Amino acid sequence: MSEKDNKVSVFFSLSLFFKREFLFKQAANIVTMVGFILAGFAVALLWINPEKHKLLILFLSFGTAISDNLDGRIAKKLGTASQTGSDLDKGRDKFFICNIFIWLIIKIIKDVWIDGSAGMIFVLTIIVFCLIIEILLVIRWIICRIKKIDASARKSGQIKMGLYFAVAIWWFLCWNLQQYISEAALYVVFCMILLVALVFAYFSLQTYHERYAKAMKERKKILNN
Repeated sequence: MSEKDNKVSVFFSLSLFFKREFLFKQAANIVTMVGFILAGFAVALLWINPEKHKLLILFLSFGTAISDNLDGRIAKKLGTASQTGSDLDKGRDKFFICNIFIWLIIKIIKDVWIDGSAGMIFVLTIIVFCLIIEILLVIRWIICRIKKIDASARKSGQIKMGLYFAVAIWWFLCWNLQQYISEAALYVVFCMILLVALVFAYFSLQTYHERYAKAMKERKKILNN
Protein backbone atom coordinates (compact mmCIF):
# COMPACT_ATOMS: atom_id res chain seq x y z
CA MET A 1 0.00 0.00 0.00
CA SER A 2 1.37 3.42 -0.97
CA GLU A 3 1.79 6.26 1.50
CA LYS A 4 -1.12 8.10 -0.12
CA ASP A 5 -3.43 5.07 0.18
CA ASN A 6 -2.34 4.66 3.78
CA LYS A 7 -3.28 8.27 4.59
CA VAL A 8 -6.66 7.86 2.91
CA SER A 9 -7.27 4.67 4.90
CA VAL A 10 -6.36 6.39 8.17
CA PHE A 11 -8.60 9.34 7.29
CA PHE A 12 -11.62 7.11 6.61
CA SER A 13 -10.94 5.06 9.75
CA LEU A 14 -10.84 8.22 11.89
CA SER A 15 -13.93 9.59 10.13
CA LEU A 16 -15.83 6.37 10.82
CA PHE A 17 -14.68 6.37 14.44
CA PHE A 18 -15.84 9.95 15.07
CA LYS A 19 -19.16 9.28 13.34
CA ARG A 20 -19.76 6.26 15.53
CA GLU A 21 -18.68 8.22 18.61
CA PHE A 22 -21.03 11.07 17.68
CA LEU A 23 -23.97 8.72 17.06
CA PHE A 24 -23.27 6.94 20.34
CA LYS A 25 -23.24 10.16 22.36
CA GLN A 26 -26.15 11.79 20.54
CA ALA A 27 -28.39 8.73 20.06
CA ALA A 28 -30.90 9.82 22.72
CA ASN A 29 -30.95 13.43 21.46
CA ILE A 30 -31.47 12.20 17.87
CA VAL A 31 -34.51 10.19 19.01
CA THR A 32 -35.80 13.26 20.87
CA MET A 33 -35.37 15.47 17.77
CA VAL A 34 -37.16 12.89 15.60
CA GLY A 35 -39.99 13.03 18.14
CA PHE A 36 -39.94 16.84 17.96
CA ILE A 37 -40.31 16.67 14.15
CA LEU A 38 -43.17 14.17 14.42
CA ALA A 39 -44.86 16.34 17.05
CA GLY A 40 -44.41 19.41 14.84
CA PHE A 41 -46.06 17.70 11.86
CA ALA A 42 -48.90 16.39 14.05
CA VAL A 43 -49.59 19.84 15.51
CA ALA A 44 -49.38 21.53 12.09
CA LEU A 45 -51.89 19.09 10.58
CA LEU A 46 -54.11 19.44 13.65
CA TRP A 47 -54.41 23.18 13.14
CA ILE A 48 -54.48 23.18 9.32
CA ASN A 49 -56.91 20.39 8.35
CA PRO A 50 -57.50 17.81 11.10
CA GLU A 51 -60.49 16.08 9.47
CA LYS A 52 -58.53 15.28 6.32
CA HIS A 53 -55.39 14.08 8.14
CA LYS A 54 -56.82 12.49 11.31
CA LEU A 55 -55.29 9.06 10.61
CA LEU A 56 -51.86 10.58 9.97
CA ILE A 57 -52.20 12.67 13.15
CA LEU A 58 -52.86 9.44 15.08
CA PHE A 59 -49.68 7.79 13.74
CA LEU A 60 -47.59 10.94 14.29
CA SER A 61 -48.87 11.18 17.88
CA PHE A 62 -48.03 7.53 18.45
CA GLY A 63 -44.54 8.09 17.04
CA THR A 64 -44.04 11.09 19.34
CA ALA A 65 -45.11 9.00 22.34
CA ILE A 66 -42.66 6.23 21.38
CA SER A 67 -39.80 8.75 21.10
CA ASP A 68 -40.70 10.09 24.55
CA ASN A 69 -40.47 6.58 25.95
CA LEU A 70 -37.25 5.64 24.12
CA ASP A 71 -34.99 8.68 24.48
CA GLY A 72 -34.73 8.50 28.27
CA ARG A 73 -34.13 4.76 28.19
CA ILE A 74 -31.38 5.14 25.57
CA ALA A 75 -29.68 7.95 27.49
CA LYS A 76 -29.76 5.88 30.68
CA LYS A 77 -28.55 2.71 28.93
CA LEU A 78 -25.63 4.47 27.19
CA GLY A 79 -24.85 6.78 30.11
CA THR A 80 -25.25 9.85 27.89
CA ALA A 81 -27.94 11.73 29.85
CA SER A 82 -27.43 15.50 29.67
CA GLN A 83 -29.19 18.72 30.57
CA THR A 84 -29.56 19.56 26.87
CA GLY A 85 -31.27 16.24 26.24
CA SER A 86 -33.55 16.75 29.24
CA ASP A 87 -34.50 20.24 28.01
CA LEU A 88 -35.20 18.97 24.48
CA ASP A 89 -37.33 16.14 25.86
CA LYS A 90 -39.32 18.48 28.08
CA GLY A 91 -39.70 21.06 25.29
CA ARG A 92 -41.07 18.46 22.86
CA ASP A 93 -43.56 17.13 25.41
CA LYS A 94 -44.84 20.56 26.48
CA PHE A 95 -45.10 21.77 22.88
CA PHE A 96 -47.10 18.73 21.80
CA ILE A 97 -49.39 18.36 24.81
CA CYS A 98 -50.18 22.08 25.25
CA ASN A 99 -51.14 22.33 21.55
CA ILE A 100 -53.36 19.25 21.91
CA PHE A 101 -55.07 20.74 24.98
CA ILE A 102 -55.65 24.13 23.33
CA TRP A 103 -57.05 22.46 20.20
CA LEU A 104 -59.36 20.26 22.30
CA ILE A 105 -60.57 23.25 24.32
CA ILE A 106 -61.48 25.14 21.13
CA LYS A 107 -63.16 22.05 19.63
CA ILE A 108 -65.22 21.33 22.74
CA ILE A 109 -66.26 24.98 23.13
CA LYS A 110 -67.53 24.90 19.53
CA ASP A 111 -69.44 21.69 20.24
CA VAL A 112 -71.00 23.19 23.38
CA TRP A 113 -72.02 26.39 21.61
CA ILE A 114 -73.16 24.84 18.33
CA ASP A 115 -74.59 21.46 19.38
CA GLY A 116 -75.62 22.34 22.92
CA SER A 117 -73.57 19.45 24.36
CA ALA A 118 -73.55 20.83 27.90
CA GLY A 119 -72.17 17.54 29.25
CA MET A 120 -68.86 18.38 27.58
CA ILE A 121 -68.34 21.25 30.04
CA PHE A 122 -67.03 18.73 32.59
CA VAL A 123 -64.48 17.42 30.07
CA LEU A 124 -63.59 20.99 29.14
CA THR A 125 -63.00 21.90 32.79
CA ILE A 126 -60.57 19.01 33.29
CA ILE A 127 -58.61 19.91 30.14
CA VAL A 128 -58.42 23.58 31.20
CA PHE A 129 -57.07 22.60 34.62
CA CYS A 130 -54.46 20.32 32.99
CA LEU A 131 -53.42 23.12 30.63
CA ILE A 132 -53.12 25.65 33.48
CA ILE A 133 -50.92 23.27 35.48
CA GLU A 134 -48.74 22.60 32.42
CA ILE A 135 -48.28 26.36 31.90
CA LEU A 136 -47.36 26.75 35.58
CA LEU A 137 -44.90 23.85 35.24
CA VAL A 138 -43.29 25.50 32.21
CA ILE A 139 -42.92 28.79 34.13
CA ARG A 140 -41.47 27.00 37.16
CA TRP A 141 -39.12 25.00 34.91
CA ILE A 142 -37.84 28.21 33.24
CA ILE A 143 -37.30 29.85 36.64
CA CYS A 144 -35.39 26.79 37.89
CA ARG A 145 -33.18 26.78 34.78
CA ILE A 146 -32.44 30.52 35.17
CA LYS A 147 -31.66 30.08 38.86
CA LYS A 148 -29.60 26.95 38.05
CA ILE A 149 -31.77 24.71 40.21
CA ASP A 150 -32.29 21.04 39.37
CA ALA A 151 -35.25 20.91 36.97
CA SER A 152 -35.00 17.26 35.94
CA ALA A 153 -38.19 15.24 35.63
CA ARG A 154 -39.37 13.18 38.56
CA LYS A 155 -41.43 9.99 38.51
CA SER A 156 -44.71 11.86 38.97
CA GLY A 157 -43.93 14.05 35.95
CA GLN A 158 -42.99 11.04 33.81
CA ILE A 159 -46.20 9.20 34.72
CA LYS A 160 -48.26 12.33 34.08
CA MET A 161 -46.74 12.81 30.63
CA GLY A 162 -47.28 9.15 29.77
CA LEU A 163 -50.96 9.53 30.70
CA TYR A 164 -51.20 12.71 28.61
CA PHE A 165 -49.85 10.88 25.58
CA ALA A 166 -52.25 7.99 26.27
CA VAL A 167 -55.24 10.32 26.42
CA ALA A 168 -54.21 12.11 23.19
CA ILE A 169 -53.77 8.81 21.34
CA TRP A 170 -57.10 7.55 22.73
CA TRP A 171 -58.88 10.67 21.45
CA PHE A 172 -57.38 10.39 17.96
CA LEU A 173 -58.01 6.62 17.87
CA CYS A 174 -61.70 7.13 18.73
CA TRP A 175 -61.85 9.96 16.21
CA ASN A 176 -60.68 7.57 13.48
CA LEU A 177 -62.94 4.73 14.67
CA GLN A 178 -65.98 6.78 15.63
CA GLN A 179 -68.30 4.36 13.79
CA TYR A 180 -67.14 1.57 16.14
CA ILE A 181 -66.53 3.44 19.43
CA SER A 182 -69.42 5.28 21.06
CA GLU A 183 -69.09 8.89 22.19
CA ALA A 184 -69.89 7.80 25.75
CA ALA A 185 -66.94 5.34 25.76
CA LEU A 186 -64.67 8.05 24.33
CA TYR A 187 -65.45 10.56 27.08
CA VAL A 188 -65.60 8.09 29.99
CA VAL A 189 -62.13 6.69 29.27
CA PHE A 190 -60.83 10.16 28.33
CA CYS A 191 -61.98 11.68 31.63
CA MET A 192 -60.73 8.76 33.73
CA ILE A 193 -57.20 8.95 32.29
CA LEU A 194 -57.12 12.75 32.44
CA LEU A 195 -58.30 12.86 36.06
CA VAL A 196 -55.50 10.49 37.10
CA ALA A 197 -53.03 12.57 35.07
CA LEU A 198 -54.30 15.70 36.84
CA VAL A 199 -53.38 14.19 40.23
CA PHE A 200 -49.83 13.43 39.05
CA ALA A 201 -49.62 16.91 37.48
CA TYR A 202 -50.41 18.43 40.88
CA PHE A 203 -47.70 16.30 42.55
CA SER A 204 -45.25 17.31 39.82
CA LEU A 205 -45.98 21.01 40.40
CA GLN A 206 -45.64 20.53 44.16
CA THR A 207 -42.27 18.79 43.64
CA TYR A 208 -40.96 21.74 41.62
CA HIS A 209 -42.15 24.14 44.29
CA GLU A 210 -40.51 22.17 47.12
CA ARG A 211 -37.28 21.78 45.15
CA TYR A 212 -37.18 25.53 44.43
CA ALA A 213 -37.96 26.49 48.03
CA LYS A 214 -35.29 24.10 49.37
CA ALA A 215 -32.63 25.40 46.96
CA MET A 216 -33.38 29.05 47.76
CA LYS A 217 -33.32 28.28 51.51
CA GLU A 218 -29.89 26.62 51.19
CA ARG A 219 -28.53 29.55 49.16
CA LYS A 220 -29.85 32.00 51.72
CA LYS A 221 -28.18 30.01 54.49
CA ILE A 222 -24.84 30.06 52.59
CA LEU A 223 -25.09 33.83 52.08
CA ASN A 224 -25.84 34.40 55.78
CA ASN A 225 -22.81 32.36 56.76
